[in-house]
Amino acid sequence: MKIINTFINTMSLLVYPFILAQKYPIHLDRNGLISIFLVLTITVYCNIFRPLKANKLFNVVYMILIFFILYFIKPMEYPFHLILLWLSILFICLCTNKSAPNPVIWNLLVPIFETIIITFPITHFLSPQIILTIILINLFSFSIDYLNTINQTFFGGMCLGIILFGLYLLKYLTLTTILSYMIGFIILLIFKYFKKIKFVNYRQDIIRIIFSIISTIN
Repeated sequence: MKIINTFINTMSLLVYPFILAQKYPIHLDRNGLISIFLVLTITVYCNIFRPLKANKLFNVVYMILIFFILYFIKPMEYPFHLILLWLSILFICLCTNKSAPNPVIWNLLVPIFETIIITFPITHFLSPQIILTIILINLFSFSIDYLNTINQTFFGGMCLGIILFGLYLLKYLTLTTILSYMIGFIILLIFKYFKKIKFVNYRQDIIRIIFSIISTIN
């Protein structure tokens, strides 16, 4: 089950970068494959080893194995700032594996940075529009997963609506995209509350894939 969770988690992070092929030329070159490998090292650790509360010896062996593989890959032309971003995320994972997980960090911020690590080498650029879309995809999937009461849902929906309206005024989003986000948000909430559908462990990954597809509507 953990392997399946890891696979779906990784796929949910890959969907949006490849969906960008509709608008921009996609170059899945060597750096793109390295990015997928780096993100995979994070998802494997977070989904498989972190719940087991791996000790320091295992963490050291895990890092040595990763750098051993990177030595043979020789990512000499890989963007240095992405290496630093990846190391920062992995370092947080290794140092906090025995503490209680913070949902905002693990289910919102980490997926945003993981998607950026994958997207930049594939598209070879990051525009404000792409970064905002990545943030919105993860913000909506996080909100649906963690808004549990009616009051929380109403307040969260109002905040998301204000954010979308502000981005519309700044001309970062079209009215069609905003309506698509909100309709998707409402439909998924209906399934969550009224149909009593219990999402499995990878529910947020499934929601992230859905909003990645919705983000292409403009």
